[in-house]
Amino acid sequence: KENLDRKDIAIVRVEQLYPFPVKQIKNIVAKYSSASTVLWVQEEPVNMGAWSFIHQKLTQEEISIKGVKKVEKMEVVEETEKVKKVDDYEAVKNQTAMLTTFNEVDMSAILAIRKQYKDAFKEKFDVSLGFMSFFTKAITEAIYLFPQINSMIDGEKILIPDYADIGIAVSGPKGLVVPVIRNAEILSLAEIEQKIKELAEKARANRITLEEMTQ
Repeated sequence: KENLDRKDIAIVRVEQLYPFPVKQIKNIVAKYSSASTVLWVQEEPVNMGAWSFIHQKLTQEEISIKGVKKVEKMEVVEETEKVKKVDDYEAVKNQTAMLTTFNEVDMSAILAIRKQYKDAFKEKFDVSLGFMSFFTKAITEAIYLFPQINSMIDGEKILIPDYADIGIAVSGPKGLVVPVIRNAEILSLAEIEQKIKELAEKARANRITLEEMTQ
């Protein structure tokens, strides 16, 4: 904006998606009632990133966003700069003390679902309806909206898989182990619970294989 010396452009950065800041966005959009175009801009393509989530929320709240644009800056970065970015990520991963943050989540709806359906679920699928299947499905939905959180570094490349393999901690004779549920994004709650039960039984019997522990 400054480089182009444009005075007729307003840029608003949204850093929080949950809880979705509806009131704040409405107030900001209202300030620019004469704006000819309002764009949501992101680095990812339209079918990735936050747009599918954002578009639904904006439509529900009747906030008019006339388009979505993908930032093209990654397409023009020199190869040496791409390598440097990967090196920077590696340095952060290897040299920085990582901080884990905790967010409170309203679990009342899930508690109500479990209370209402746990007996029928157990009778139909021969497995209990626990919390981990809900957590796992929530993670796969988050990965769908924000695929970068499922990315990995491979040499000089950043790879983003189109599947979600989720590690689940289970108790074994020597402590906790973390086997992997493959392609969790296509599994139902019942299938996830059955897989967790299977892996937990293997862990207790000390029969978890290296392949089941590797993502």
